[in-house]
Amino acid sequence: MATKKSVLIIFILMLVFSVVNAQDPIVSHTAIKDKAILGDKFIFSVTVENPNSEDQSYRFFIPSYPMFEWVFEHDENAIDVDAHSSKTFELVMYPYDQTKKNPGNYGITLNLTGITDKTISVPHLFNLEVLSFEKALTTELELPDTINPKRDTVFRVNIESNYASDIEDLKVALKSDYFNQAEEIGTLTSNSKLEKEFLVQFDGIITPGENDIHVLIYKNNVLVYDKVDKIVLTSFTDITEISSPESGFLYSKANLERTNNGNSISYETYSYRLNWFERMFTQVSEDPTTVTKGNGYYTYEWDFSLKPTESKTINIKTDYRASALIALIVLIIAGVLYWYLRKDIGLTKRIISVQHHPKDSLTTVNVMLRLKNKSKTRISNVKLTDVMSNVVDKPFNLTGHRPTKVTGDAATRLLWDIPTLEGKSEMIITYSVKCKSRIIGHIPMPKADLMYVKDQRTRRLSSNRPKMFK
Repeated sequence: MATKKSVLIIFILMLVFSVVNAQDPIVSHTAIKDKAILGDKFIFSVTVENPNSEDQSYRFFIPSYPMFEWVFEHDENAIDVDAHSSKTFELVMYPYDQTKKNPGNYGITLNLTGITDKTISVPHLFNLEVLSFEKALTTELELPDTINPKRDTVFRVNIESNYASDIEDLKVALKSDYFNQAEEIGTLTSNSKLEKEFLVQFDGIITPGENDIHVLIYKNNVLVYDKVDKIVLTSFTDITEISSPESGFLYSKANLERTNNGNSISYETYSYRLNWFERMFTQVSEDPTTVTKGNGYYTYEWDFSLKPTESKTINIKTDYRASALIALIVLIIAGVLYWYLRKDIGLTKRIISVQHHPKDSLTTVNVMLRLKNKSKTRISNVKLTDVMSNVVDKPFNLTGHRPTKVTGDAATRLLWDIPTLEGKSEMIITYSVKCKSRIIGHIPMPKADLMYVKDQRTRRLSSNRPKMFK
């Protein structure tokens, strides 16, 4: 029994001794591709040697948080290495975000740790370089000797790959302030050359002199390359003018269109002359820059600028038709209203004299009514009415046509029935009344009213309101 316990103790001691004295593995690598562009992968051949007398299992992991920006892959989750042997495998590495990593040199440390023996931890450094597309590619822009922006021009871009692998999903573009054109490349094979032609059409306002032109390369529609070259453009203007006058009954129109077919801004002036009467009936599509008057005429001037390919149209329209139609309608309406509302009889009321009687506190007021037939035809059945307030006695001194009826006490109402009033004739009626003098100056004098029938229509009119003096 003691012998068995001794053997067990010796076995445990040997096991502990062997674990404690396990040796670290030896890690080495050879770079298969340690320089790559974004979107491509870095490849290393890694060898792990197990110096121990027992089989071991290992794994790689990234020891620090910032290193999580990198992804590494190999064929096996666990690296199993037999005792006193080694194992070689490919390790692939690439940035987690393959579009935002800055070009440059990076040192990536991975820890090889033991799975069988968790006390094993061996750091290993991998050096790699993220290449910029400026290093991976070379472009050259071929321009014609002379560039005429009015015509389509052929530009050529020569592209050379300095990269050891194929580059897929490429597109090249030419861009400036006047054009933006792109051509598909597809796959650019390793260390190859190709040529792309662009039939360029200039557009917009051309700035003479030296201008920037960009050679752009996109990978998967993401801009990865931007090289700036220069092109020299000359300036010229080419103005065409189209004038299309129109005319008709009480109407005229002038249409001016100017177009700049050049490659630089052109500053233009257009003039048009009108007399004072034409000006009253003329409309323009836009206000002139200046208007000057001289020798009985108004000169309109428009100052404007035309960019390349830009057009400007000015419309000048002189139209009497609407005004003539309005005037005709107004005349017709006025004639109808005059015919319908005209007063054939004029009626005037006047206070011809005022005489005060302080002793009796009375005032004698002498009134004159004047009727005048303004038409040439006879008017029949004319009724004239007049009213006077504060009267203390009946009217007297009646002259002319006698009133048919006199009614009232304090307010006296007089009615005249006039059988006929000859054309262009005049009738004058006067009368006198005595009123209370203490209030006569404060009472407004009433108007006289007249009514007659003409053209089977009853017409009424009133006289003026006479003035009363103390």
